[in-house]
Amino acid sequence: MRITLAAAAAVTERVRIAPSLYVLPMHSAVWAAKEIATLDVLSAGRVTVTVGVGGREKDYQAVGASFARRHARLDEQVAEMRRIWAGEPPVPGSIRSGRVPSSRAGRRLGPAPWARRASGAPRIGRRASTLSP
Repeated sequence: MRITLAAAAAVTERVRIAPSLYVLPMHSAVWAAKEIATLDVLSAGRVTVTVGVGGREKDYQAVGASFARRHARLDEQVAEMRRIWAGEPPVPGSIRSGRVPSSRAGRRLGPAPWARRASGAPRIGRRASTLSP
């Protein structure tokens, strides 16, 4: 799917690029941030991001992720992705002098356009409203 979205981003100018829901706690926040930032660059800022926690424990088992604390993990991962997009290194001390290497200069992603979609319990709607900047 992400290859298709990258192709759509490269050959269109007005279409919003919206990956399907990222069940973020099942994946690496650093990897998701990289994929989304790449799509954002290819699309000139037309990416809309939707994240969630999913509800099937077997899906988590299939990818070797923990089902426990998935709501708290989502919140932590969103904060981590925002830090990465602001230019902070994903691993402390991985960038000399705290500066982004020249190969990455100008590639910082601004505030991500988080989608405010939620279904289910009222607490899910409250959490969704906190994701947007």
